[in-house]
Amino acid sequence: RGNVHATAISIKELEVSIQEPSEEPQTETVAPFELPVVAIPISILVDRLNIDGGIVKNSGSDTPLFVLEKLALRIQSSADQLVVEELTIISPEIDTTVSGTLTFAKDWPVAFQGIWEADIPGYTAASGTMKLMGTVNSPLFNVSASRPYQLQVDGTLSNVFEELSWQISGSAEKVNPQEISPEWPLLGVDITVESAGSIDDYHGRVTAMIEVDENIRPDIDILFSGNRFNLSIDPATLMLGSGEANVEASVGWQNTLSWQVNGL
Repeated sequence: RGNVHATAISIKELEVSIQEPSEEPQTETVAPFELPVVAIPISILVDRLNIDGGIVKNSGSDTPLFVLEKLALRIQSSADQLVVEELTIISPEIDTTVSGTLTFAKDWPVAFQGIWEADIPGYTAASGTMKLMGTVNSPLFNVSASRPYQLQVDGTLSNVFEELSWQISGSAEKVNPQEISPEWPLLGVDITVESAGSIDDYHGRVTAMIEVDENIRPDIDILFSGNRFNLSIDPATLMLGSGEANVEASVGWQNTLSWQVNGL
């Protein structure tokens, strides 16, 4: 069994172009996707891979999808496992650092954890943690924020390489929109979000309690469903004291943007 040890690899101004998928109809039957069991014949150790500057864009477009300021990677591998000791990605607005393992056994088990920071102009800086567990094709994930407010999102993805579907739940308490952006109103918001489905058929629910002041505390309950071409709200309920209002709405964007709102 051989060994490869790279002490330092440096790349500058990397450009990645993504080729758009062909619009030709697919006539061949595609077998279900299955990750192979892999045994790497050599051990690999990379002390440091640095990328200084780079962009990701669609082929034929000059507008970047992602701008990279710096990437730093330290990895090692054995016959059946890749260990990411550190992966740091720095971009103009979001920085992340992760570490973990990818095992080349059945279904490719994965276990990663990391931290993230976001500093977007016009908004308050935010930071938190993230985890990815399970398998590559059906991972479980957790994303949390510790500032400027407490946020928790848990979810499961299924069939990542075929027909992606998800089940996600999230919650945040005592969110003050003014802590996100000084231009937003001063409120207190408790919110929960649930969603499940796929890009062609999804549904979910959003509930929120909004504290405008000690006398005005409306509750909002929104049920939604949709697909890749439209989103329907059926219905949204606003409750304030003994009063209640209901609204149904739909938005479509397949050819042109269209919407409809009905009060009940």
